[in-house]
Amino acid sequence: MALHNKQSTALDEIPYLLHHLSFLRDKEVDKALAEELDLGLSQLKVLYVLDKWPFSQQRSVARILGQDDSGVSRIINQLAQRNLVERKSNPKDRRQQIITMTAAGSELMQQARTITQSCHEAALAGLSTEQRQQLRTILEQLHRRSCTPEAGCERYIR
Repeated sequence: MALHNKQSTALDEIPYLLHHLSFLRDKEVDKALAEELDLGLSQLKVLYVLDKWPFSQQRSVARILGQDDSGVSRIINQLAQRNLVERKSNPKDRRQQIITMTAAGSELMQQARTITQSCHEAALAGLSTEQRQQLRTILEQLHRRSCTPEAGCERYIR
């Protein structure tokens, strides 16, 4: 039986670093949003989808976010209780509801963008403009390759 080789390469560390960095960023943003707006990051993600694709069905929102319908349903209920989103019957299929962001939701989302940008700016503060552009280009390339219809996120690449 072969022993586990403890030598690692830069390639071995990339998935961990991407995942952990995302976790740390999400944790910081979630905390800031909660403190300043009483809003969770998961709620902001739903608002983001509705901002980008108005008049979406709950199922579509869940698919875009890579979450299950029941989890997104709970988030939409929370947002509806705060009058940040509203539901309307789909005239083509009464079993489905169309979710739209309200004016209050749009206003809160703008405030949230300022908070998230501030959090991300702090993380990127040590990078030059050129480094930031390189990072963005690389991340966009990785995203395009990973975001397929099979992964449920084809709408992001259109």
